[in-house]
Amino acid sequence: MQTTLDLPDSLLRELKTLAAQNGQSLESLLNELILRALRMPTAPDLAQQAAPALPALKRLQDPQNEFAKPSPAQNNEQLEDQTLQEDIEKLRRIGFIR
Repeated sequence: MQTTLDLPDSLLRELKTLAAQNGQSLESLLNELILRALRMPTAPDLAQQAAPALPALKRLQDPQNEFAKPSPAQNNEQLEDQTLQEDIEKLRRIGFIR
């Protein structure tokens, strides 16, 4: 079956270059690319796959090799401020900041 495609000139040049590099005709390259696209998982299929875990961020350790432990009475803002201050102090000790 024949069909007509309206492709931007830049895309057509890129497709022709790719076809020539692979030693195939533009028609066979387009057929291959369309088949690959049809066989790709759909968006819901991708959503069902497990998302990669985010890397864990580690706080700087103090000289005694212990991590600071929050007191139960601290709220999040106080804890974040304390953590920031501790990290700044540790960076000063090692000469990273003044």
